[in-house]
Amino acid sequence: MSSADARPGGLARRAERLAGHPRRPTPGRHRCGTKTTVAWLVTLARAGYGVTLVAVPGLLIGLTGQRPGGRACGVARVLGARHLVQAGITVASQVRDPGSPVVLGGGVAVDLVHASTMVALGVLEPRARRAALIDAGVETALAAAGTAAATTTSAH
Repeated sequence: MSSADARPGGLARRAERLAGHPRRPTPGRHRCGTKTTVAWLVTLARAGYGVTLVAVPGLLIGLTGQRPGGRACGVARVLGARHLVQAGITVASQVRDPGSPVVLGGGVAVDLVHASTMVALGVLEPRARRAALIDAGVETALAAAGTAAATTTSAH
């Protein structure tokens, strides 16, 4: 009996390897696969968008061709904070349970609600239409990416 076999679980691991069974994942160890990679990329993009909305909302609003008023900048900052909170929740979830479809799917739902409110704002407020519809597009893209992250087959 080798010293590796004397360790707790050593014989079981050796037997699994000899039988051709994959090694069970160690709790707390990150299992990097396609699903978790996509989830982290979406979360990073969301956090970047949120930071930009909070830090320089006028710049983003100006890129839509609209004038960045004080009220619009305030709303953009609140929406940026929402993105940062959502990114934080997703990070906490990914650390605990990499690739968990529950939190990712919840994020998709939040993004779709946000997109629909931006469409409604665009319909009801002609002055904010372009910025609202562009933001609705960004939210829809984040929802699509979140759906891909929640449903992609993981390779671990």
